[in-house]
Amino acid sequence: MILIARNRAFGLLWSSQVLSNVGNWLLVVAVPVFVFQLTGSALSTGLAFVAETAPALVLGPIAGVYVDRWDRRTAMIVVDLFRAAALLALFLVRQPDQLWLLYLIVFAENAAGQFFGPAHRALVPALVGRGPDLDRANAWYSIANGIVRLAGAPWVGRCWYSPRSTRSSWPTPPRT
Repeated sequence: MILIARNRAFGLLWSSQVLSNVGNWLLVVAVPVFVFQLTGSALSTGLAFVAETAPALVLGPIAGVYVDRWDRRTAMIVVDLFRAAALLALFLVRQPDQLWLLYLIVFAENAAGQFFGPAHRALVPALVGRGPDLDRANAWYSIANGIVRLAGAPWVGRCWYSPRSTRSSWPTPPRT
């Protein structure tokens, strides 16, 4: 029997993580496109990429040390609630002079994500055990992550630039 069906807790965690990864890839593409659409500036767009990636460089190496001291499930829930609230705040950004807020929100959301990853990776062996089931669980994640990474960005581009697209979920004023 397939591990996802046999182990309900793992199946729920895996499916929620796949959906989360789709959302992460949407954000990786959508934020810089939105910034460029809003400003027409390559520098501003580059700063959006910096805000998205800098937390991994700064917090990635140390986040696991702290997560190991916390309850993993609680840490994942708190981090995801924080990330959701932060992303909702992105709807406040409507003008180029508000980009500092976008950079701050994106940085904070990605910083929180650095704590989610280690908690998630440590929780999987607790749910499936060690040995062949852990190998299967890791294989499921590997396949799903590969598919999301391969299809995520083109899918966002297709949605963004389809004829029926609104181009952005943010109402953007015309550039002057």
